[in-house]
Amino acid sequence: MKNKIVVASALMVVLLGFFSCTKKDTSVISQFTGSWHNAIAGSSNCGADKDHVYTIKEGNNDYTVFISYRFGASDTCQRDVLLTGNVVSGQNADYISINAQTFVDKCGQTYTITGSCTFNKDTLYITTNAATLGGVSSCTFKAIH
Repeated sequence: MKNKIVVASALMVVLLGFFSCTKKDTSVISQFTGSWHNAIAGSSNCGADKDHVYTIKEGNNDYTVFISYRFGASDTCQRDVLLTGNVVSGQNADYISINAQTFVDKCGQTYTITGSCTFNKDTLYITTNAATLGGVSSCTFKAIH
């Protein structure tokens, strides 16, 4: 009987630990979520995407976010997609890492997108790299809520 109680107690401790560790903590994600607009007119080097409003939404866990993104060589080729990003709690600051994701624009051109999002005061810097067969195009979008 004592063994069953000890095993049951140990199981409860493990379950309580598991559920407390997996509780969704959106405090880190919440600083990134929302709609982000160009901070200073003409300050973005993002070409066709310079006037785009980025929207960052929570994912299904405490570290995933979805970022609206527009890409394409011209207006007729542009396509809107959701990039998946991972929020990372860094020693000095939190940031979003955007691992390589591949998409095809409306004209059939394949793009591999990578990037990151970082804060400096109240400004969010969204940096993306779009690689095609023709090379890599980098963009830094300075954004505010």
